[in-house]
Amino acid sequence: MKRFKTGLWLPISLCLLGACNNEQRLFYKLQEARREQARARPLADELSKTSQGVKLALADFNVFGGTTSGWSSWILIESGLTSEVEPELKKTIAEPSIDLARSVEAAHIMWIRTGDTTYLEKMFEMVRAPGDLATEWGRRKLGTSINPERMVQQVTVPPNEPIKLTLEEFQTVIKDPRTLRNQNRGSQVTP
Repeated sequence: MKRFKTGLWLPISLCLLGACNNEQRLFYKLQEARREQARARPLADELSKTSQGVKLALADFNVFGGTTSGWSSWILIESGLTSEVEPELKKTIAEPSIDLARSVEAAHIMWIRTGDTTYLEKMFEMVRAPGDLATEWGRRKLGTSINPERMVQQVTVPPNEPIKLTLEEFQTVIKDPRTLRNQNRGSQVTP
């Protein structure tokens, strides 16, 4: 594999020989176009409709945006291939050895896909203790999913501090549907 100056990985020799499938070529184009929504969205949309596109997105997504600046997460949110997306995301959430950047993003995607608040609870538990940059970004994602602003401020404290809310206090807040954002947003999501 060759690493390009942009940080993109691609088995370039295979693609030059024509060994890349259509989804791999589309994913590479998505990586190149990641900051241009007009070019990236149609590519991501096409990838969201195929098993191979979903597999590529599953290998790439994380809370930092992966190599696609968030389009891999968008593919997983938008894909209608529920039986391929959701079991893999659930495995990522449940596996303790998985990197926090991936498990937090998996829980966030499941929250958006399903509107099930247990995924917010899982995110809360993952980012509650002090941590690193993945903790900070995970807290930001959690903050985008709840209201009121007072609660957002309690959740988005600096990563070197613990969140002072208990799980029970957090659960009380998210029981009220008026305190929730982002559930079942579907195609309204843009990286």
